[in-house]
Amino acid sequence: MKISLLGPVEVRADDGSLLDLGGARLRTLLIRLALEPRRTVSHDALVDAVWADEPPANSSNALQQLVSRLRRRGLPIHADSAGYRLELAESDIDIFSSEPTGPWRGPALAEVADRDFARAHLTRLSELRAQAAEETATTIGDLEALAAEHPLRERPVELLMRALWRLGRPAEALAAFERYRDLVAEQLGADPSPALAALNVEILRGQQPDRPSLPVALTSFVGRDGDLSQLRELLGTTRLVTLTGPGGSGKTRLALETARLLAAQPAGGDAAVRLVELAPLGEAVEVPTAILAALGIREHTLLIHRGVAVDAQDPIDRVIAALSHRRLLLILDNCEHLLDPVARVAEAVLTTCPGVTVLATSREPLGLIGETLWPVEPLPGLAAVAMLTDRARAVKPGFDAEADELDRLCLALDRMPLAIELAAARLRTLSLHQLTSRIDERFRLLTGGSRTALPRHQTLRAVVDWSWDLCDEQERAVWRALSVFHGGATLGAIEAVAGAEAFDHLSGLVDKSLVNAEGERYSMLETIREYGLDRLGPADRAALEGAHAAYFAELAEQAEPHLRESTQIEWLAVLRADHDNLHAALRRRIAARDTATAIQLVAGLGWYWWLSGYRAEGSSLAAEALALPEAGEPSLQRRAIALTMAALNVIDGRGDMVRAKEWFQQASALVTESGPAHPLLKMVQPTTLLASWDLASAPELLPAYRVLFADPDPWVAATARAFHAHTLVNIGQTGPQAKADFETALALYRTVGDRWGMSLALEALSMMEAQEGDFAASAQRALEADGLLTVLGTSEDLLQLRLRLAQAQWFLGDTDGSIATIAAAERQAEKLGSSFGRAATAFAWASYARLQGDFVKANRLLCKAAELIDTDIVAPQFRAIHAGAFGLVAAAEGDFDLARRQHTIAVETAIASADAPVIGYILVGCADLSLREGDPLLAATLLGAAEAMNGAVDHSILDRPRIDTEVRAILGEERFVAAYRRGLAATIPSLPKLTGLPLSLSA
Repeated sequence: MKISLLGPVEVRADDGSLLDLGGARLRTLLIRLALEPRRTVSHDALVDAVWADEPPANSSNALQQLVSRLRRRGLPIHADSAGYRLELAESDIDIFSSEPTGPWRGPALAEVADRDFARAHLTRLSELRAQAAEETATTIGDLEALAAEHPLRERPVELLMRALWRLGRPAEALAAFERYRDLVAEQLGADPSPALAALNVEILRGQQPDRPSLPVALTSFVGRDGDLSQLRELLGTTRLVTLTGPGGSGKTRLALETARLLAAQPAGGDAAVRLVELAPLGEAVEVPTAILAALGIREHTLLIHRGVAVDAQDPIDRVIAALSHRRLLLILDNCEHLLDPVARVAEAVLTTCPGVTVLATSREPLGLIGETLWPVEPLPGLAAVAMLTDRARAVKPGFDAEADELDRLCLALDRMPLAIELAAARLRTLSLHQLTSRIDERFRLLTGGSRTALPRHQTLRAVVDWSWDLCDEQERAVWRALSVFHGGATLGAIEAVAGAEAFDHLSGLVDKSLVNAEGERYSMLETIREYGLDRLGPADRAALEGAHAAYFAELAEQAEPHLRESTQIEWLAVLRADHDNLHAALRRRIAARDTATAIQLVAGLGWYWWLSGYRAEGSSLAAEALALPEAGEPSLQRRAIALTMAALNVIDGRGDMVRAKEWFQQASALVTESGPAHPLLKMVQPTTLLASWDLASAPELLPAYRVLFADPDPWVAATARAFHAHTLVNIGQTGPQAKADFETALALYRTVGDRWGMSLALEALSMMEAQEGDFAASAQRALEADGLLTVLGTSEDLLQLRLRLAQAQWFLGDTDGSIATIAAAERQAEKLGSSFGRAATAFAWASYARLQGDFVKANRLLCKAAELIDTDIVAPQFRAIHAGAFGLVAAAEGDFDLARRQHTIAVETAIASADAPVIGYILVGCADLSLREGDPLLAATLLGAAEAMNGAVDHSILDRPRIDTEVRAILGEERFVAAYRRGLAATIPSLPKLTGLPLSLSA
């Protein structure tokens, strides 16, 4: 968690999301605590901070309520007898940064600027911000703004005078001095410093300043504050630093800004920096000449080296003589096409001129001993957006757009500064949407850079052409091969596609900043990859894509069995790292109508999709693969596995039971021919029956699972036990046998180390223990399952599990914990973009609001859930419970007609789901309506019918304890028991008469 006070207070969660902090008092309390992190702030100090001179009557209670609201938002606030403390490190709060120059969003502590507790911090931060602004100002406009903002500070005036003087505007420089002298005399009765007065005299006498050694910046510098700070420190200890990176990454600009920063230091000065522009040079002999020219030394100038006149003919000797007595930062810009001569000159200078430091920019290292490389990475996301916005407004005043859309374009441009500059120029004639939608044509679109820029910087293609020309033919071949990968690749994958000798040439591409090496993976920026694809002919591309698909099909098939074992985390990491490659391979094989490889990929990826939450996407890809012609496909078992996994994923991902049933039946027929060697194929027969599930056919399903209890594969035996138990629960037999099956399944899953299987059994046991009323045990099981799924990364299954945990916490009286758990589930749903997850959390909040008596809020949240489930395929069980919740709210508000209609929908939908416990759950809601309408006998009967459906009393239903207590109090125990027993005899066909609802059982 990060707190930002350099501007309006902001708090970001660990996932980067912005927290809603509420009103002014809540924000003030957080600011006061954040100013003293990990230190207890007294009650009195906090009350004074929040309410100043008008504290409430019960200030302790009011303060505690504010603290509770902050805790519910995830803030780690701890209490002790003296007060409260914020348990965050200073590094998590921006005002304690040693150099808070980058993240300013406005005046610091603006919301509490008039409070006594903030004044000392404001003084310190204002000074820091002023110093930082002075160090980073690069234009006349920046300096004029600084001088106006801090009229009594001398440094902005000095910098402004020097800048105007160097630009040939001495009159304006003198006028700036006069304004400053009059102001300090009037307000302070003082004079400017002797140094500033001396500068004024120099300008008056008409002395010429040193020729600017660095070009004046024409645009703002964005997003590299961290690089600037670290490079400044690095150049104080290292004499050769090379900025590396692909063309257009901003190496030159970063070098210049670093030099400006160093020149602005007291020991620096503009004369201590010289820029040598090597890009226009074509010959090695021109390098020393270019250095001498940058130093202002003509060809025949007599040089002095160690007190002796030197008339050297060797250009390198002349460079050494010119630099031997100087303290200087020498910038060698754009070295990549002249690496050998530049390296020779740099080495000679560094070994003989101790006062010289070299800062080079190159797509490839110079390769000298002592060289420190500084890779210039793509801009961070926010910085890229800021740069695009700034440049777009320069060409299109008033330009504005949503940050998300800007970020999408920047991401497509690899967040590379030159590409962003070129894209911004295109916004003169294209809308942002048009530009983003056509970015696949980047090499045609991104042209028209500055006319005065180097030719290779005027179009995006020219930038990459320059890199292509610097590669030899073997490096180009590896570049072309690597372009068929998506998201990078391991060395083994690259060698499988590009050939066993690829590594030698891959190293050259890494050196040239065309390939990034991170750990064991190699990747290209999208622009570089697209260029490689453009260089491939149709036949070569087809061959490379075929080799790529063959490698990843084998990888998926190799990983698949390990996904059900203790090594599943390691293998999931392997597949997740190559997710883009795996899906690209499958899509290409589908497009190429390569049935055999496509089916091999679906069979290998099916369980990965299941575990990683790609069930909807996976089932869509599987459908396309399975629709290809079967001719020539050698493996019946692979097709059977592919059909089985496609069916499982389409049930959960899209709720398409019709398609799932069809695929299960096809898989079952193939198993008869090929034999069920694969663990999933052993489950095909009962799973095919499950696809045709109804309560009447359940007895046929149970024996099909029991046959597998003794299977030699413990994973198969565990899964059979778990689904046998689920079947028992679904038909209303939630007794000891079901629980024992889940316990056995859990033990078997533990023996094989399958975390998904363990979580499956633990969640079921958590459900059963909640139904039994043992909420502590239920919470413990849910927490263990949560830990397993979190490690596994199965995000979608976590949502329902966390809502189950929230329910147990509610029953245990841990209201704050329950609310925090629902909030965590909600964040997870938002992150996943899951319509069902967002609907489920909205439903949970609605239940909480209803129990608090806030029926307006409950209805609003239920309507939100309804909108969300309309956009997604949702199980009938959830739709039934959702309709029942509407009925509960309507009954509580006294609208019994509406409640009756909603409960009718709920019962019919529950019956259609063939899920007995859900029917029982809905009948409790019907009992609530009967009680409110004045029919306690019917309410007691419906409570009995709920138990009959479920097979036991379900203590996890929130409203049941209240209804049971009220009905018993009205009827007395004897009448209650008699009515309840009538309900225990209920069957589904008897429900229309029993409930009095106009049910249509054909639903």
